[in-house]
Amino acid sequence: IISTEDPLSAMHEAGFNVGGGGKVGGGGTGTVNVEGPGSTLHVEASHVFGSVGRDGTGDLHITNGGLVELLGKDAATFTVGHAAGAVGTVDVTGLDSSIQITGPGASLHVGLFGDGTLEIHDQATVSVDPSGLTVIGHKDGSVGHVIVGDGDASGDSILNAGRTLLIGEDIANGAPAGPDTGGTGSLFIDTFGQVNADHVFIGTDGTLAGNGSLNATTTTLDGGTISPGASAGTLSINGDLNITDGIFDIQLGGTGAGQSDLVAVSGAATVSGGRVEFSLTNDYTPLTGDQIVFFSASDGISVPNDNVATVFRGVTSDFRFDVELADDLKSASITAQSDAEVGNS
Repeated sequence: IISTEDPLSAMHEAGFNVGGGGKVGGGGTGTVNVEGPGSTLHVEASHVFGSVGRDGTGDLHITNGGLVELLGKDAATFTVGHAAGAVGTVDVTGLDSSIQITGPGASLHVGLFGDGTLEIHDQATVSVDPSGLTVIGHKDGSVGHVIVGDGDASGDSILNAGRTLLIGEDIANGAPAGPDTGGTGSLFIDTFGQVNADHVFIGTDGTLAGNGSLNATTTTLDGGTISPGASAGTLSINGDLNITDGIFDIQLGGTGAGQSDLVAVSGAATVSGGRVEFSLTNDYTPLTGDQIVFFSASDGISVPNDNVATVFRGVTSDFRFDVELADDLKSASITAQSDAEVGNS
């Protein structure tokens, strides 16, 4: 157990750097392993920080029940890929392995100014305080990647992202700064992966992808991309979805269950802009009459204007198709009006 605490000084700052700042790695390369039950890196103070890839290259491995805990009485900040040019990698793997970022003003930044990667696998958990913030690809020029879950596992891996989750979008005065303000961010939720937040915003260079579950009161596609599946699969969004701009990236692999991409929303969906980009996978070629549901919302799909475009890539330009709402406006499907031929549209 490594513990840094100062309960006496309300102004005290405490923390750790891996790969920079003269601590572990000294601006060069640093690696820290927190492995096994009872292995704990604990930082507690009024203001606490943890940084992997502060100025150089840092790696943090938390495995087999290891714990990294930041408890800030006023603020707790954890960054992966902090400075421009820095590279940080964190993997949290195994049952009871976790990162806990707790306290008012708690925040997690994967790709703050640099390049950051966070992977959560095999029933591990990363949790930000329920009042806190997670940003993936925070500042202009940064790159952030987060992967949650496994293709085959006995239980869920979880990211509790706090009140607000931003993907490829900056924040200003406690609110999203706009779709064109952040870096490049991607969140891939694999099978047996769950991500929890109150509000999710996907900026211009942000991508939400995968086969797992995003549980949020509202998710806003604000110029970025939603790409369900891994080749083809279902992405579950449990809550409401608002699409103001951006791309729905849909791969069609056949008319059978699970052969094509599906975005399944448990609440209501409002689509006021953006475009749907279809492509083919698994050697599937649509035939006249083939119909595939690619979008569903249990509380209905609303399209208040005609600002939604559709594009079909990878087929000849004479391929004809219709996109329409059905099932009492609770699903959207594509229907082939002619036989498709592979080519450049």
